[in-house]
Amino acid sequence: MHSSARAAFVIRVIPALAAAFVASSASGQVLVSEDFNSYTDGSNIAGANAGTGWSGAWGVVGTGATATVQSGALVVDQTTAGGTYSVGRPFTGSNFTTPFTVSFTLTLNNIDSILNGGFAGANDTNAGDYVQVFERNIGSTQSDFGADGSFLIRGGRLNANGNSITNGTATNSFQNAYDASAPLNWYVFNYTPLFANGFTDADVVDTGIALAAGTTYSFSISVIGGGRFTLSISDGVNTFAPSTEFGFRSAATGLEPTFVHRLHYGYSDRGSIANTTTDLVMTVDNVNVVPEPSAILGLIGGAAVLGTLRRRRK
Repeated sequence: MHSSARAAFVIRVIPALAAAFVASSASGQVLVSEDFNSYTDGSNIAGANAGTGWSGAWGVVGTGATATVQSGALVVDQTTAGGTYSVGRPFTGSNFTTPFTVSFTLTLNNIDSILNGGFAGANDTNAGDYVQVFERNIGSTQSDFGADGSFLIRGGRLNANGNSITNGTATNSFQNAYDASAPLNWYVFNYTPLFANGFTDADVVDTGIALAAGTTYSFSISVIGGGRFTLSISDGVNTFAPSTEFGFRSAATGLEPTFVHRLHYGYSDRGSIANTTTDLVMTVDNVNVVPEPSAILGLIGGAAVLGTLRRRRK
């Protein structure tokens, strides 16, 4: 092909490809989705593999709960005191080497058991109880907690007495003394070098969005690379959506080709349940992963610059 013809081809085709990509994204391009409508009502979620874009089936880890599909949504129901439990599903591939956004809704149908009166529960003085959502690069392995994760969001009470430091370690955290005065809210982990994995009041941010039974929360988390993410949480009235970029709990970028994303929903109950008829129940629905708009804009900009350079060389 003649150089001038090749230049014209590049000018016309690259912007066209970018425009097509933008149009498909604007019209609702979805990389991963799960609405739980394809499953039999009452069926267990473990091994379920409907939806689109996933690289594996739903899996569960831990004991003391059930995870079933009810009325077209995932319902996690705690049935036994103590322990941790998590439901997760992986997605990976070339679609996730550029920034993307994860969104879903989560309803706390009942929080009386492990969160009644605080993180500790009515008859417990351990502050290590919480509900959580996180993503973790753990390949085919399930996990019930968010260590070495990318984004990590927890709901419960953080000790509000300030950060007590002993030998460089923060001692006031979700895992320490119960503080009934602390707000029962959603918190987001933000990496800090000193408390890299502690989830203490030195490395979490209080969203100000309160946990309440019967409230449906809308989450949107954008994984933007470089070990950073942004998020918004709304309870239908109040919204937490800062421009702040938060740090991953691990050092991974989250956008490498080998990174296996696994989205989790779960809880930790370190104490006893006062009344097992008021167990923790959460409902998850409308899980979607879409391209981050900034990645699309980057493609537009790159195509426009290349097209300009080609035109100048004609």
